[in-house]
Amino acid sequence: MIPHHPEARFQTPQELVSFCKREYARLQPAGSRYPYAIGRAAGEPTTIEEMRARVIESRQRIEGAARRHAAQEAAKRTEAARQAKAELTKAAKYAIDLLAKDFAPPAPLEPPRRIIARVARRYGVTPEAILGTSHSARIVAIRWEAIRLVRRAHPHRSLPWIGQQFNRDHSTIMHALRKMGEPTASMPLAAVERKAAA
Repeated sequence: MIPHHPEARFQTPQELVSFCKREYARLQPAGSRYPYAIGRAAGEPTTIEEMRARVIESRQRIEGAARRHAAQEAAKRTEAARQAKAELTKAAKYAIDLLAKDFAPPAPLEPPRRIIARVARRYGVTPEAILGTSHSARIVAIRWEAIRLVRRAHPHRSLPWIGQQFNRDHSTIMHALRKMGEPTASMPLAAVERKAAA
């Protein structure tokens, strides 16, 4: 607010108007979008009373503009806070999903007998033929295919364990896997789980 100055300091109302304009211009913030409203009305005030009324009106306009500006800034801060909260919620949900995936129980492995039965149905033979002692080229090829699929379903299991599922020695399983281009070394269970999760 402009301090009150005795009227005796000014010789004419115009001097008071000029002084008030200078004071308002001096107090106006740099880069303000709300220029002060001194002299907006038609004509210049000619009396002290008119000048006082004009100053009061201008001050009210300035205060109103300042309130509107503060409200706009508060709305911007509120919107920024809302967006930040939304981003934080999204990040938290993503982290929870990752943790849930990491600690989820592994999917149950398909039993070897079921794999053997599936291969038998695909090629039109019986599981007993795959597990039997037949040495015909067709049955041997089907048996190798079943051995390959069991190995892929249970890569952490040993060759003797796979041999037990087929009533075969582990060396027979190793020979079949090499013929099928499959690795013969057992993979650690942790590595299997990491490969399945990738």
